[in-house]
Amino acid sequence: MSQDLVKALGFDSCVELPHVLPAEKEASCIFPARMNLDILGYLTWQTKAERKKKEVEAIALASESPTTAPTYKGRVIQTLN
Repeated sequence: MSQDLVKALGFDSCVELPHVLPAEKEASCIFPARMNLDILGYLTWQTKAERKKKEVEAIALASESPTTAPTYKGRVIQTLN
């Protein structure tokens, strides 16, 4: 922030923020309580493709048998039993 804005807001200096993400509970206090939001999605700024890839990986881990599930280009191949 510019020094003029800092002074206009009534501060002596710019507030130093930590370089870590806040906890989801801490961040949720800035959103209305009834909003159904993915708060961590807002905090981590992932692209839609990155979020989809993590969802596919999570599904693969959850449905994985003791052997590794077959994949093709990063996608889990569904097999019929």
